[in-house]
Amino acid sequence: MIDKYDLSSVGFLISYHRENDSRAANLKIVIDFLQYHLKTNIIIIESGTARTAVFEGCRNIFVPINKSLFPKTLLLNIGILACDNDIIISHDADVLLPISQLIKSLDLIKKSPFC
Repeated sequence: MIDKYDLSSVGFLISYHRENDSRAANLKIVIDFLQYHLKTNIIIIESGTARTAVFEGCRNIFVPINKSLFPKTLLLNIGILACDNDIIISHDADVLLPISQLIKSLDLIKKSPFC
């Protein structure tokens, strides 16, 4: 097992609408990747007519939407209100970022006069 980076002051928000099996598989890969490398908090905000999955080790929020819309901004706003962390990252369900790039970005954010 590798040493995890302690990002317990960081919350990752991932908005999600299950359009197909590939999207669900991609999200699982992203979650596994983040949990393998980081000690952090992940909030999954899912929209749809019914909940399609619960992701272990994450806070799962379901927002019932009776249309095939994907209200990403609404979901992120709900996630922001639910997040207790000092730094919040809006992460995509289909993208993997190199951990080194993520750590460098967070160091810059923490050194910012706006933080």
